Amino acid sequence: WQELASHIAEITDGIARHGNFNYLLSNGEALYAHCSNRLHMLERRHPFPTARLVDCDVELDLGAINAPDDQIVVIATDPLTSEEPWQAFETGECKVFVNGEQVWRHVNKSTRVFAPCTNWVGRAWKPEGVSA
Repeated sequence: WQELASHIAEITDGIARHGNFNYLLSNGEALYAHCSNRLHMLERRHPFPTARLVDCDVELDLGAINAPDDQIVVIATDPLTSEEPWQAFETGECKVFVNGEQVWRHVNKSTRVFAPCTNWVGRAWKPEGVSA
């Protein structure tokens, strides 16, 4: 990851100039995450909490299914649980995680959030000036 992180961030900066570009990418050793628009993360370590999902009335005892040495990072568009310290990514932020721990961070301050595309008709994109 030490060799790849800066190269991936540079490629990401070029792509993100053309539109919103969030992603999670892994090579099996590291997890790379980038946020153009709305991305959140949560790091968990022992002692693991009981997690309460935000979209349904379900609780999970994470201590029962994780070992004391486990470290976990959860990344999602919006927080998935309540009562846990979810952190929002900054626009243009690229992070690298290894074994559930953040090991690298880069923020491109020139990344911007693009407005949602309004030219979609059903599942097809409609160029400007063309009627549906």
